[in-house]
Amino acid sequence: MTPFFPSITPSRLAMAIAVIGLMGCQPSAEDRVSRANEQIAAGDYRAAVLEARSALQEEPANIEARLIFAEASRQVGDFPTAAAEYGRALELGAELRLFLPEYAESLLVVGDGQRALGQLGDALREDPQVAIHRNLLGHAYAASGEPELAKAEYERALALDDRLPDAYVGLASLAERASNSAEVEQVLRIAEAKVPGSPELQLYLAQQAPDAEARASFIERAYAGLGDNASPVTRAQVLLVRVENFLQRDALDDAQAALDEYKSQFPGAPQTLFLQSLIALERGDIDRARAGLLRISEGVASGSPADLFLGSINLEQNNLRQAEAYLTKAIRFDATSGLARELLAKTLLQLNRPQEALEVLAALAPEQTSDPDVLALLGQAAVASGNPADGVIYFERSAAQVPDDPGLKLATAYSYLASGRASEALALLENLEDDAIGGYRGSLLRMLAHLSSNDRAAAISEAEALVKRSPDDATAWSLAGQLMGNLREFPIARQYYTQALSIDAKHTPSRYGLARVELSDGNVSKANELLAALLDDVPSYMPAVATFGQIAGSMGSTAAAVSRVEAAVAASPEAAEPRFLLAQYQLSAGETEAALASAEAGLEFHPDNARLLQMRGKARGQLGSEEAARQDLLRAAELAPLDRLMQLDKARVLLNTGDPEAAREVVSDYLEARPGDTVALLFGADLDLNQGAVDRAANAVNAVLDQDPDNRAALILQGDILLQRGDLEGALNRFDVAGRNQMDRRLLLRQFSTRQKLGLADSRSVLDAWLQQNPDDVQIQTVLAQSLDASGERAAAISLYEQLSEREGTNGRARAIVLNNLAWMYFTAGDARARQTAAEAQRLSPGTAAINDTFGWIAFSEDDLDTALPALRRANELDKDNSEIAWHLAAALSRNGEREQAIRLLGRALQTEENFSGRDEAEALYAELRGSP
Repeated sequence: MTPFFPSITPSRLAMAIAVIGLMGCQPSAEDRVSRANEQIAAGDYRAAVLEARSALQEEPANIEARLIFAEASRQVGDFPTAAAEYGRALELGAELRLFLPEYAESLLVVGDGQRALGQLGDALREDPQVAIHRNLLGHAYAASGEPELAKAEYERALALDDRLPDAYVGLASLAERASNSAEVEQVLRIAEAKVPGSPELQLYLAQQAPDAEARASFIERAYAGLGDNASPVTRAQVLLVRVENFLQRDALDDAQAALDEYKSQFPGAPQTLFLQSLIALERGDIDRARAGLLRISEGVASGSPADLFLGSINLEQNNLRQAEAYLTKAIRFDATSGLARELLAKTLLQLNRPQEALEVLAALAPEQTSDPDVLALLGQAAVASGNPADGVIYFERSAAQVPDDPGLKLATAYSYLASGRASEALALLENLEDDAIGGYRGSLLRMLAHLSSNDRAAAISEAEALVKRSPDDATAWSLAGQLMGNLREFPIARQYYTQALSIDAKHTPSRYGLARVELSDGNVSKANELLAALLDDVPSYMPAVATFGQIAGSMGSTAAAVSRVEAAVAASPEAAEPRFLLAQYQLSAGETEAALASAEAGLEFHPDNARLLQMRGKARGQLGSEEAARQDLLRAAELAPLDRLMQLDKARVLLNTGDPEAAREVVSDYLEARPGDTVALLFGADLDLNQGAVDRAANAVNAVLDQDPDNRAALILQGDILLQRGDLEGALNRFDVAGRNQMDRRLLLRQFSTRQKLGLADSRSVLDAWLQQNPDDVQIQTVLAQSLDASGERAAAISLYEQLSEREGTNGRARAIVLNNLAWMYFTAGDARARQTAAEAQRLSPGTAAINDTFGWIAFSEDDLDTALPALRRANELDKDNSEIAWHLAAALSRNGEREQAIRLLGRALQTEENFSGRDEAEALYAELRGSP
């Protein structure tokens, strides 16, 4: 006997039994036991279960009722109940010899091999010559991982009785596990001579058959060999395997009839619902299949085969998060399931988590496997993880297994391109027909490969061949137009797009491509008109939404861009991209809370979308939730290992949390995959400069300038390096060169600061020149006000701050800074408006340390400790290294009687060499507190 049923206890339905007294009495326990015996003799095991259970409700210590209940439960396939009831009967004093085979068999089925070993061992010590006991002991040893002991017991059992079919099956199974094919053949020859028609032997032979059709003949022999004396385990195995075989052969009516037969003999068995669900799934009744599988899954916390199918259903329906949950549970149930791991890897790849997909597939021995599907998944995950060289190896191995698969050839060619091996990609794509792989992916890859090889003529020739092959297909003309647009052959690109639109006037890619051509050719108004018309028809087409937003932003019409993004959100409320773009606009406009809400709305549908996590992280950071922001940005970077912005954000997070070495490592890892990325190179150089590695930073900057002498970012960073080396004039020269063709605030502020350090009389002239062109720039106006204050022109500074504070349309953070500075000037001038102004600044930007400090210090100066302490504590939490903030908090704590904490803060602040405002007062307070008892 090879145990088949999993050790899963089926649900018990509480049954309400109506007691009707009509001129008679309730049957006694003795009567019920008698009737139960008659029902077992007649083969009516379900009725026997009910009678025995009722008898036990009256007399729980009735041994005969226990044994009947156990045997009837065994016969209907309820082995957990049978094992439990045999055990209870034994505890009540029943003689084990009367039911040991049935008890041991039930224990083995429910997975309690150790208890079976104990019971059988005791019995065999009393009577070692019982063949069935030896046979069951062999099963127990096999289940416990003791193959040598199991083999010895099977051989002893057969020496006592050579007509025990499952002892032969046990020996053959052990030899098979030991890869001893000669021994398997020898055992089977003897078995076929001794027990040729036994169901157990036929089932084993069915397992060895090469396909479902061959298995069917053995299974039908097993079915024909079932007699009245067949054990419930054997009967259940044969009937279930028969259902499964019909399913494998798509004989659904036969499968249903076989399942009905199984249900009639084993009502309530857990396999019934599972197989019924599979039949429903094969018939296309997804709802019924899902309902049945869910009942199984919800009832088994540790996982079941149902979870594999639930995962498959959800993956097919693109419910990726649900698919991930079920497939993960399926792998917990069976860690060796290759299918579960393949499906989970596919799910993770669609969730843009390629590294996790690689980890899931690692258990399938990637170096040894020859499964083309597994190898293709490994290739896809490797390329997506930034390791195209590994991807090439996996795709080549997969294609070697299925050499005529055009999809694999295409994937391999793509991996060649990603690895910079354009010539090999072209060689593979040379004879690949587009119609063999659906669409024009082969043509598109050939164009890209030619462009990678700098063969412009060949790329154009490929485009011309494409439209010649498919003159009536708008998509072919559109792809050719895209290539010509990228090559800046604008007249030809217009012709191709126009031809595509003559075939299909609503062809969205062609309408968008034509707009892009006009934009690239400098016809901004025409491009804007085309995009607006396209978005009127297809408001959620995100490439057009993003491009329209770029044009609108450059023309100062941010409201128009936001309106289009909001229309895209309304048209596709569950889509991630519109939510991301809306959050991005809101964040850039200073509408931080609105940006947070937009990002969170998108994450409800797409919890692993890296860009939405990035937006939420940035919004949280600006609102003061530093740790939550950190977690979001780190998770976003983990999900997008090849996205420069995500990786640089991760580096910034690590830098801001005091781990510059880890930040530099992130940039270095990214540059290993993208060594030519100048933005990342310069970011790394900036990190090096800030950590004092000036020469290393200079080398990286010089390398970039050697390739691109006009690179603004490199010129600015070169100026920063010269500043650090003390060459102010050289630095200003670099900043001026960088600003010749394009100026921005970052560069302007560097120019202004360097001019001030050089003591140039016209330092402020660069600010004035900028404000003539950008009169509404609040940030630069604020810098000008700070400069006026620093030069002693306090009245002019206050007047400018007041004007800025009243200006309409200023974003929240910029206005908060203005109000904070104004509040401080009011405070130092003794103006009563200081506190109210500071309170408004804190309301607008509660996550800014300096703003909390200003508000708290003003409240402290008014003896309002209840208000001052929370604000100053918050300021210190946000900027623990700021000595002036530490001094302000210490002063408030001292006044509140928290002497020890004040001493610690002052000690930390005064250890620095920073000459912060109030240092003398801080030293005096420190001395006073340390000298007091």
